[in-house]
Amino acid sequence: MESVSTTAVTTVHAPRDWFFYWFMSADLAKIMHRYAILPGVVATRKQTGPMHQVGVTREIVFSDGTTAVEEITSSEPPEVVNYRVGQLTSMFRHLVKEGRAQLAFRAEAPGTTTVEWRYTFYGHNWAASLLLLPLVPLFWRGFLQSTLSRARYLAEAEAPRPS
Repeated sequence: MESVSTTAVTTVHAPRDWFFYWFMSADLAKIMHRYAILPGVVATRKQTGPMHQVGVTREIVFSDGTTAVEEITSSEPPEVVNYRVGQLTSMFRHLVKEGRAQLAFRAEAPGTTTVEWRYTFYGHNWAASLLLLPLVPLFWRGFLQSTLSRARYLAEAEAPRPS
């Protein structure tokens, strides 16, 4: 199965332990807005537990009415979470078999966290992957970066201040 990957990175002025749990429990509708041709998230449904626990699933509802299902596949709080996205109902279901993502949280200077969000899409075949090759870095990376920027802004407003 062919794959296409992209990565977005940001630094947040918030302690890693705090930001990890803040981000993993964030309301996606507040941080994942429309980006170019990609719809934003308007809701999540059927969440089976905290999004940092292995096996937890939820359904993501997008602004165009399509959905996808996320499942946590591995987790080492507050350092890393891996998850799979599948059961797409959008037009991308014809290209993408599934997506796999990793969120890595690194403590930097005191009270600062660097987040790296890597996403890999697996096409149904080589032709689908060839079509994904320009789309993923162009649109999906921008979507991830936009989401991280919005999350950084909101989290920094709420983060505990050093004493």
